[in-house]
Amino acid sequence: MSIGDEVINGIKETADTVTRAVESGDYSRLSDDITKTIEETSKRVREETAKAVMGDNYQNNYQKNNPNSSSYSSPYVNNKWYSDIKKSFHTNTTADYVANKKAQEEKLKSLSPFQTQSISRWMGTGETLVGGFLSISFGASFFICLVIMLLSGEIGMLGAVIPTLVFTILGIYFWRRGAKSKNLSDKFHLFKRFAGDSEYISIKDFANKLQMPQKDVLNTFKELMRRGMLLGARLDDEETTVILTEHAYDEYLKYQTAKKIQNANVSKSTQEEKSNSFSNEEKSTYSDEVSDLLSEGKNYLVRVREINDKISDDDIMSDKLYKLEEIMKKIFDQVQKDPEKAPELRKFMNYYLPTTEKLINSYAELNVQPQGETVVKTKNQISNAMDTINSAFEKLLDDMFKEQAMDIMSDISVMNTMFAQDGLVGDKMQMPR
Repeated sequence: MSIGDEVINGIKETADTVTRAVESGDYSRLSDDITKTIEETSKRVREETAKAVMGDNYQNNYQKNNPNSSSYSSPYVNNKWYSDIKKSFHTNTTADYVANKKAQEEKLKSLSPFQTQSISRWMGTGETLVGGFLSISFGASFFICLVIMLLSGEIGMLGAVIPTLVFTILGIYFWRRGAKSKNLSDKFHLFKRFAGDSEYISIKDFANKLQMPQKDVLNTFKELMRRGMLLGARLDDEETTVILTEHAYDEYLKYQTAKKIQNANVSKSTQEEKSNSFSNEEKSTYSDEVSDLLSEGKNYLVRVREINDKISDDDIMSDKLYKLEEIMKKIFDQVQKDPEKAPELRKFMNYYLPTTEKLINSYAELNVQPQGETVVKTKNQISNAMDTINSAFEKLLDDMFKEQAMDIMSDISVMNTMFAQDGLVGDKMQMPR
């Protein structure tokens, strides 16, 4: 029987049920009979539909798997194409959801606080009004009570003067805080208009756009961040750029990492080049011991300069390190000219230079710490020690020239004697006209 026949039969059975009730005049079971007829018709229609879709074996398989089932079950449940479509639908839906969610997260990472945060233009107005009311009303009361107390000499008036003074000060405080908040809100909206959808802002360029001093722009950004009005915004290490988005900050971190690696490679390469250059030029001239000694000394010079670069030029220690570097260079140059001086340099190399390097390294590390009493005291001790070290190194350099000075004095004495013997000195010596 077709699906249409089942529907027509169901309609006929329902009509017969109604006719019997009318003829008999008994309507007590009419509702139940109609409901039963519709359910049976619906069941037969579902079965015929399943047969049309899945074949004649559906009835046996369905009854075998569901012997006690009277509720509706989709005829497509065990069909392969239906399962594949359902699986594909859920897979595509999940993939689309993940892709959309990831795209939304990436979009959020590129949005600045100016785009995501909403700051009321009326922020601080309430505090300003309340503070103004308190300061004016209680200020006037304070002035009146004070004048009355001074004119009458009544000390008891202090009970009125002090409270009005307290409320006046409180009103001024609220008024100033509200005015500051309102001013900050105005600047937020001004900055927002000029920032647009930028992911980072150059303080210099932004100040030029706003016709404001760079210092004021920087301080305003700092205050906005401190007050939580630019959540997620950051300043770069040099405080020249405001980084507004997570995406821009990730790129900045990558740049900083690459820059550190590059600087480290350049420093290492420079040190190796200096060492190799000296080795190639000097090893053929000097013994291995002297060449190694001078090469090690050149490396110390490089390390002293690297440490000095970490210290501000305004720091007096920087000048002392430049002086140390100059003395050390003269000492090594002297040994290079006179390799016989190398033994005098060995103790200098084995103890004094490593200890000096350790001290100045410690100074550079302390320089970036919070400048508490202990840190400042230790830095001063190291700075005073550097004066002693420089004096000692100058003494060593002077000692290295003593023998040379004695040789020069001897040559001068011999020359004077020869001049005297030849009558070229004293009264007989004729000066050129």
